Amino acid sequence: MDNALIQAGQNFKKGQEALKTGLFKWTKDYATASMYFEEAAKLYKQGRDMDNAIKSLNMCVETNEKMHDNWACARNVENIINILLEKNSEQVIPELLKQFDRAIYFFRLADSAINYVQVGTKVGRFLESCKRLDEAKEMYRRILELIEDDGIQHIKKDIQNSFVAVLVEQQRHVEAAKIFEREVAINKENAYKSPVCSYALTSITLFLIGGAPEMAEEAITTFLKDIPPFFKSKEFEICERMLDAYTQGRQEDFNETIKNPIFNGIYPLNILKYLRKTAVKTVLLVVEQKKTEINMGEFRPEKIPREVEEDEPQARAEDREKDTQPIIDDNLQKKLDDMFL
Repeated sequence: MDNALIQAGQNFKKGQEALKTGLFKWTKDYATASMYFEEAAKLYKQGRDMDNAIKSLNMCVETNEKMHDNWACARNVENIINILLEKNSEQVIPELLKQFDRAIYFFRLADSAINYVQVGTKVGRFLESCKRLDEAKEMYRRILELIEDDGIQHIKKDIQNSFVAVLVEQQRHVEAAKIFEREVAINKENAYKSPVCSYALTSITLFLIGGAPEMAEEAITTFLKDIPPFFKSKEFEICERMLDAYTQGRQEDFNETIKNPIFNGIYPLNILKYLRKTAVKTVLLVVEQKKTEINMGEFRPEKIPREVEEDEPQARAEDREKDTQPIIDDNLQKKLDDMFL
């Protein structure tokens, strides 16, 4: 037997002894037990006995919890997760998710949210590598909700990008677009100090990848109203060019527009992969839409298409020409007809 494994077994037994009570030992020595169990875990891992390493770490969690050391418990659970990830097998996923729940619990008690975000990112990427995209997506969604609950939005960027990356791979581009649309709404009061124009561009890009130009048009209108710097930004110019090329079926113009270096700043990177595959289509867009509520919550849109807007000067000229024609009474017209016919 490997010497490391022999020493590991000895340390594990010493940990168990420290938890025993007797005639002259009335209390359990949790601190000493935790120390021996942690040393046993390291030696078991060194000897590649991963199951016993996990068993030793679980004993560490129990003893540290008795001492109300939430930080130590959290780190013990994190080490269990690292061992499970090292096994690199789909069979560990149920246990991995269970341990991640424990990690969230202890890290939150220890007021260390950034650590559960880091651990969650590792677990999420492992799930992605196993093609378990639904589980990965739900994990990222849960962490984002916890981040919002804990009021630590400043650390959510990486986990949000991972979440969006999974949505993009699942072809859920519109759902991904709405995440960045929401980021614009959250940061609009701080528009000059936050990357809201970049969020806006990413949102419009995803709407077009997802075949929703109407939603892209509506989002641009909202961004122009809510974000003062957006109108003069390069992002707005690119959004307009993309949308026009897309809705008018100009594939070459669209492909040329998305070569702009501004897209190098879009994350996650798999957005660009799908953007380059986007096929444009001719669409009659609604420039202004007034909705009147009718029964059962349905709406009747009063549409003003782009083509009508472009032909409007000619239409108005025809109306003015009609307005200048003399109006003749019907009886007088009948008499004139009788005289000249």
